[in-house]
Amino acid sequence: MKFKNYLIEIEKKDQPLEHIRNKTIIEMLEKDCKQFLKESRGTFIWRGVKNLQSKMGGKDYIKIKPRINRQPTDTPLYIHKYVDKVFKEKFGWPARSEGVFVTGEKARARYFGELASVWPIGSFKFVWSPSVRDFTVDMPTDLVDYESMDELPVGAEIDLIEILESYTNKDLLQAIRMNKEIMIKCKEYYLIPSWISTDPSFGVFRGSQFVLKDYA
Repeated sequence: MKFKNYLIEIEKKDQPLEHIRNKTIIEMLEKDCKQFLKESRGTFIWRGVKNLQSKMGGKDYIKIKPRINRQPTDTPLYIHKYVDKVFKEKFGWPARSEGVFVTGEKARARYFGELASVWPIGSFKFVWSPSVRDFTVDMPTDLVDYESMDELPVGAEIDLIEILESYTNKDLLQAIRMNKEIMIKCKEYYLIPSWISTDPSFGVFRGSQFVLKDYA
């Protein structure tokens, strides 16, 4: 889904309320999320959120400050810490602990909770790998049998190192299009539930005057 259709002129008396609402949200995103819109070419990224409706509290969107000490749920803690150390050395930040996990794949995001689109505010960083759709799934399976890097057999350590060497902080659009796991570092982001961001009128105001602002 492309974020590239912008309203120029709208007659409120002729437009459904959701069109008015969406216009307000779009103008906010265009103002606050310039870097993301530029790097993503307006392509959506998604996140699964547990208890989303409760967190939204009836609002159309919410602003979130990411946590900076995320603990793993399925990845062994020693792997989590090791990967963070590698990322800190390579990219300057511990992406597993400080990253907001997103994907271009709606079905994958739904696995983790209710679907919502994510919009990083201001400047941000990102990390992803062309080889990794989900690190916990794609990491060598025998890593869960150990409790420290010192215990790993040589082959498993080599496999892990090869995976980590594939990570990059370039080409966000490619990461989204390939449906890979993306870790984003930002001070704040907007979270917009899917019942709004997948609405056919979100960005496309039918029956009104609009211009295509094509980021591609």
